[in-house]
Amino acid sequence: MDDTLDRPHLVRALRRVLRPLVRLMLARGMTYPHVAEMLKEVFVDVAEAEFRLEQRAQTDSRISLLSGVHRKDVRRLRGAPRAAGDALPAQLTLGAQLVTLWTQDFRDGQRRPAALPRLASVGGERSFEALVARVSKDIRSRVVLDEWLRLGVASLNERDEVVLNTDAFIPRADFGQMADYFLRCPERRGRAGAG
Repeated sequence: MDDTLDRPHLVRALRRVLRPLVRLMLARGMTYPHVAEMLKEVFVDVAEAEFRLEQRAQTDSRISLLSGVHRKDVRRLRGAPRAAGDALPAQLTLGAQLVTLWTQDFRDGQRRPAALPRLASVGGERSFEALVARVSKDIRSRVVLDEWLRLGVASLNERDEVVLNTDAFIPRADFGQMADYFLRCPERRGRAGAG
């Protein structure tokens, strides 16, 4: 049987499964570059563990052929410690970088993140617009602000200042339990093509 005939169905099913996962990742600040690297690791792990040829050593070249992951990446990933991939990079997103700078560099008298004028024409270097420009020249401050307003990360006060909502960064108590559900799902081990 030609497996290529099933590919359109598989692609549709994968798109349907991936949408809620991508929604979850974006909501938690996980961006495409981190997910792409994680997918490389998973492709390499599965190709190495579950698509072995009997009586043959599993080589970087064979794993690269099976997975489509470049051979130099296969070599790097096979030699990397496993726990390293579980931690998110410290500067995972633009948002995380902005919050870090804001909470370090712009504080009020009580050492809380200060309200920042929305526009640089009003607040100069001590404005939300200038803060975003420090981190990225590619993304406009209005785009960031609109998304933060939608997520409840920030609000605008009556003086057109951006106010950081520090409560938005307190993790929900049940999120760890929800994520743990995926960790408890049994991984299938065994011969490739079985079932």
